[in-house]
Amino acid sequence: MLKKIKNYILLRLFYRIKNFGLNIEKLAIESINFKKRGIIFHLGKDYKIFNPKYMEFGESFCASDRFRIEAISNYEEKKFDPKIIIGT
Repeated sequence: MLKKIKNYILLRLFYRIKNFGLNIEKLAIESINFKKRGIIFHLGKDYKIFNPKYMEFGESFCASDRFRIEAISNYEEKKFDPKIIIGT
């Protein structure tokens, strides 16, 4: 339990330092319509996310600059129901 609290505090501190003064970027990330997103969620600069409605992220997710993730829901004439789950 103590380790979880320590990790939470460190990630939260990292999040605040990394995003100090970047409220516009924070609003852009929060406006992405993920299926599920944890409390601590950080994306670096120049990220690309395609079809976020098929993605779930756990409680503490941090990605560095130029992060890219894509859920493919159709290819040629085939339809898919993708699920991308990272964390719990």
